[in-house]
Amino acid sequence: MLKALFFPGNVSTGIKIIFCCILAVYAITELTFCSTEDLTADEEIHHLYGVKILKGDPSKRSCTTDDSKMPVSALNAIPRAVEQVLHPGLNKPDYGRSDTKRGRYITFIVSFFTLLLVFRWGSEWYGPRAGIFSMALLAFCPAWLGHSGLVTTDAYSVTIFLLVFYCLWKYLIYHSWKYFLLFAISLAIAQIVKQTFVHLYICIPLLLLVYFLINKRKIVFGSLLIKLPALAFINLLIINAGFLFYKTGQPLQDYVFVSKIFNSFQQAFSFMGSLPLPLPEPYLSGMDTVKYFDELGGGFPDSTFSIVSILGHKQQGVSYWYYYPVTLFYKTPVPVLLFFTGALIKIFSKANKPFFTENEILLLIPFIYFLVGMSFLNNIQAGERHILFLYAVIHILCGKMAANPLKRKNMLLISGGCTWMLFSVFSYWNCFISYTNEFIPDKKFAYRKVGNANLDFGQGGTSALQYMKDHPGVLLIPPSPQKGKFILSVSNYENGFGAKELEWVQQYEPVGHVRHSYLLIEVK
Repeated sequence: MLKALFFPGNVSTGIKIIFCCILAVYAITELTFCSTEDLTADEEIHHLYGVKILKGDPSKRSCTTDDSKMPVSALNAIPRAVEQVLHPGLNKPDYGRSDTKRGRYITFIVSFFTLLLVFRWGSEWYGPRAGIFSMALLAFCPAWLGHSGLVTTDAYSVTIFLLVFYCLWKYLIYHSWKYFLLFAISLAIAQIVKQTFVHLYICIPLLLLVYFLINKRKIVFGSLLIKLPALAFINLLIINAGFLFYKTGQPLQDYVFVSKIFNSFQQAFSFMGSLPLPLPEPYLSGMDTVKYFDELGGGFPDSTFSIVSILGHKQQGVSYWYYYPVTLFYKTPVPVLLFFTGALIKIFSKANKPFFTENEILLLIPFIYFLVGMSFLNNIQAGERHILFLYAVIHILCGKMAANPLKRKNMLLISGGCTWMLFSVFSYWNCFISYTNEFIPDKKFAYRKVGNANLDFGQGGTSALQYMKDHPGVLLIPPSPQKGKFILSVSNYENGFGAKELEWVQQYEPVGHVRHSYLLIEVK
């Protein structure tokens, strides 16, 4: 049964050996990272919300960092819950830091499943060799290595995003209730994993409209009248269950919204304000608070994310439409950019049109939808982690380059590209979050291209302290200029939250960096 689950069709022994080797190297790399990397900016807050869920309290505090936290984080709190059951009087004085680190291993386990799903999907589309290729690209993707073991919702978002569209693809092929139910359940789970995925309720109908038009399929309205209510029921049930049915049925008029858009919505539908809403209160209030911070923008003392900076541009409360395309360009290994370009050329070739319209369009349209939406309709631009699920799409489609038949020349080019990628990625051993590719040769100036959030996620503090210990003349940045050599995080160098005591820093260029997330400046 497991063989059939992991390996579709006949897979050679060589492929199976490579498959196991990739997973083993990934596991060693990620487990080392999980155990040694400092806690990042959001992890403890995600873990704390997971603990609240397990205690039966899914409520969210308005205008706080509870905003985007989701029920899926309860998975990361399970190790602590089990420990508490086994040792009822247990009380730790470290404010949950050790529990959060242990929670990382739950994310790692789920991430392992994600790699298997990528292999399965790539194999079904392009053959086992291509499946291995796609899985390897994701396993050693620096963005994935940097986030697939953290206590956040970002790695989970990749898993559920792929599941939604994999099940949708399967349903469109077989038209079976089995895949319809799996699709409906996956779509519902996505809503308790990441708030961004509320957009799936827009993206998927648009995708299906295009798909049916291009493939000249007829809509069976009888089936639609049965399946749409079933879809709605499953989604409402799982969303409510995820939030423990907390204040389900609260009327719209009883909500106290803080964002402009939700207040406008409340006023526009005031005529139905007394009707109970079939959604849990934290589901809506969380989106409301996220939208409030989105409207506020980054870089203010009250913001939940630092000033948005990219290509040397930054301004409080401002976002940039090119933020995520630039992020993908500089933070994706160069060979992967080349593989993806080659894959797109093949995908859009005339000979590939039938396969594209039946299959690849189901990944490309969501990729374009979310990339454009996140770029133009979103002010919360806080690094590659928010588009982590798009990397998986890139890697699956890159499998096109390794599809049969594969000429010897192409095999050598792919092997050379993979070797280049491995050297590039592992030169950032244990600091994968801050990875930038060879288009940025001088890494101490990487912030000028990709901004602070793509380099600094609150990690690296232990390395900075060790550096100061090894170099006694290097001190923490003072509140005003004075002679000496100083160290500070990339976010503080860019004065991510508008602190007056850091306004003087940027008149001095960095003279070095520590693990790419801390900069050194010298005042003479």
